[in-house]
Order: sequence, then structure tokens, then C-alpha cells
Amino acid sequence: MGGSDQSRHQVNSKWKDLQKKCNAFNGIYNRKMSSAASGRSEVDVLQSSLSEYRRTINQKEKTKSKKAASTSSTENEMFDLVKQIVGIKTTTETEAEQRQRYREQKLCILEANEERKAQLLDREYREPRYGVFFRRDAHLTGGILHTVLERKRQIATKHGWELEDP
Repeated sequence: MGGSDQSRHQVNSKWKDLQKKCNAFNGIYNRKMSSAASGRSEVDVLQSSLSEYRRTINQKEKTKSKKAASTSSTENEMFDLVKQIVGIKTTTETEAEQRQRYREQKLCILEANEERKAQLLDREYREPRYGVFFRRDAHLTGGILHTVLERKRQIATKHGWELEDP
């Protein structure tokens, strides 16, 4: 015989079923052979073993197989499944609508907060202490320029702004 391309697991899975059937038949045959009457031939024992094997194995396979569900019960199951799917879909749509409303409300709140923050900053910038930050300082020299730049740096670091050095 030539080599095989099948793995050990593929061969084992195929042989398990065959081995199970062989062991079942051997058990029946050995039992019949040991209890055979004297003068009975091996052919008679083999034939009776085969007939018993076919009876017992076929009965086991029939009881193990599933019975087909009746048409009405299958339809009822399908109808129940459809109801469940519709219920899930409705729930999902409701949840999706709630999430959408929540997102819209959150967006409105964020926009309102941004507007409020902008208004507060505008008010703050109008205050005289920030006037130093927005005034031009190119015409200043000496100690006054140094004082103004130091004040601008303090304001910039306080608010996290970038200060362009002249």
C-alpha cells in the first residue's frame, strides 16, 4: 500500500465508528459462539449473529435519530422566532432613538457651554488688566518694555496662551 495524505486525527475519526461496530458484532458473535449447542456449525452462529447485530444496531440508530417535528409545531416555532426578532428590533430602534436624543442634548449642552465660555473670555479680555496683553508694545523701550513683557508672560502662562516674543 502507498502512503496516505490523511492525518492521524482524520484516520482515527473514520476508524472509531468502524471499530465501534466491529466490537459490537464481535461481542454478539463471541456470546453466540460460547453458548452454541454442540454440533452447531460456525456458519449457523455467524448467520444468527449477523441477524441479531442488524436488529440491535438498527434499533439503536432509530431511537437515537431525531423525529421530525410536525408542520404545525415548526410553523409555531418560526412564528415565535419572528415575534422575538420583531421585539428585539423594536427595542433596538427605541434604544437607538434614545441614544440619538441623548447625543443631540449633549451636543446642545456642549455648544451652550462653548458660547458661555466665549462670552466669559470676552468679558475678561475687556477688563483693564488684560489690556496690557493686547496692546502693541513695539514703541516701548527700556524698563517699561521689560515690565510690560513680564506682565504679558504672566497672563499667557495663567491661561495657557502662547506669547510671541518681539
